[in-house]
Amino acid sequence: MSKILITGASGFVGSWLVKEALNRGLDTFAGIRSTSSKKFLQDDRIKFVNLDFTDHDALRQMLKENSFDMIIHNAGVTRTHQDSIYFKVNSEYTIDFAKIALDTLRDNLKKFLFISSIEAYGSADDTAEGVVSNDIKPSPRTTYGLSKLRAEKGLFDIAGLPLLILRPTAVFGPGEKDLFEFWQTVKRFRITPSVGDAEIKYSFVYVKDLVRVVVDAVTSDITGKSYFVSDGRIHKMKDFLGHIADSLSLKTFGFTIPFFVLDAAVVVTGLIDKVTGKKSLLNPEQMAKAKARNWDCDIADLVKDFDYQAEFSLQDAIHETTQWYKSNNWL
Repeated sequence: MSKILITGASGFVGSWLVKEALNRGLDTFAGIRSTSSKKFLQDDRIKFVNLDFTDHDALRQMLKENSFDMIIHNAGVTRTHQDSIYFKVNSEYTIDFAKIALDTLRDNLKKFLFISSIEAYGSADDTAEGVVSNDIKPSPRTTYGLSKLRAEKGLFDIAGLPLLILRPTAVFGPGEKDLFEFWQTVKRFRITPSVGDAEIKYSFVYVKDLVRVVVDAVTSDITGKSYFVSDGRIHKMKDFLGHIADSLSLKTFGFTIPFFVLDAAVVVTGLIDKVTGKKSLLNPEQMAKAKARNWDCDIADLVKDFDYQAEFSLQDAIHETTQWYKSNNWL
């Protein structure tokens, strides 16, 4: 039985990756911090390892003791008040860990799969083809995206690393907390707002579709490639929010928030940030991300190499997610 280590296993995507790996019959190790919650990691088949990416000796010992065949490196930070933490955790820790894994496991390591993000490449706004692909020059709009891009470049520079990189677009599903705010907004205020322009092209991927293709990739013979992951369709925010409203059986009021209103809000939050020394979620680089008009991405290689096709429509995925939120008293 192949042994797989999944880092960041206590998080939203990580916990779903653990479930998928177990369902595939893999000897599954969940890499977590000593302080991590195991709320979504209750299967008795899970084996746990504590990870401290600052302790290289402990990492080497852990890898030596377990001799993994495959690693999915999913650990990272998506939101922090200090930009330096993005580069420390998402870039430096990732590259160091990959080097240690390759040096320790050597020929036994068949695959090191890194979960990156479409934000590493930015939007398709200025592309000739109108789509984000491996053929365009990366242009991250956020510090988070830049930290992921630096990690990618560092990983590709490691000679002999059996690397694959997957870049999901916006991921949602049961247990997700950031996009869950849309569900809360729709339910509480009975509104379905679009930001800036109702015609902005968004892309999404349901977590069950994502983890299925990730495990397909990590168990394949393919190395040295990178892929974007979405459901293969383009969506408008009004449709995404409309499906949420339908799943909640609510009639809502739809409208568009002009960018100038958000720009004014950013000025206010910027002043607050100077006083508090923190970084608000509504900040200039997040506004730059929000103003992108096209997040379409090319998944042709993913389809070709792994016969990938999203099993869930956006509507069905949202309805299933809503039922989970209700069943778990989130809504």
